[in-house]
Amino acid sequence: MRWTEIGSILIGLAIGIFGWIIIIGSLISLNEGEVEGGIAMHLSLALLVGVVPVGIGCLLVWLPFKNRGRRRKEALERKLLGLAAEAGGILTPSHVARETELTLSEAKATLDELVLGGYCVSDLRDDGQVVYRFSVGS
Repeated sequence: MRWTEIGSILIGLAIGIFGWIIIIGSLISLNEGEVEGGIAMHLSLALLVGVVPVGIGCLLVWLPFKNRGRRRKEALERKLLGLAAEAGGILTPSHVARETELTLSEAKATLDELVLGGYCVSDLRDDGQVVYRFSVGS
């Protein structure tokens, strides 16, 4: 996780806690009868000043986790391109599974996605093994 994402989470938590403090304080003062300007005005202000920060805080905490899957996929693609360069542009699902944290079926599915994206082509060898050919030229 990057420092900016950690910062986003910490700021989100601080803003969210501030919002909850405002909401709880408003409810306590409402319960104690310290309401100036009417109950509707008090609740409206509590919602505006309390709920909005809670929502913003939740968003700031959630966004770094939302992007985690995309970053993992990008890192995996870079790893596969490096493996392809080392192997002369040819990969097999078993090679990918051996060199990454992917299972054999996950490796095949990932390579098939790269074929669909036009990043490599799949070929069938004479021995029946499917190989994936990458263009690894400079």
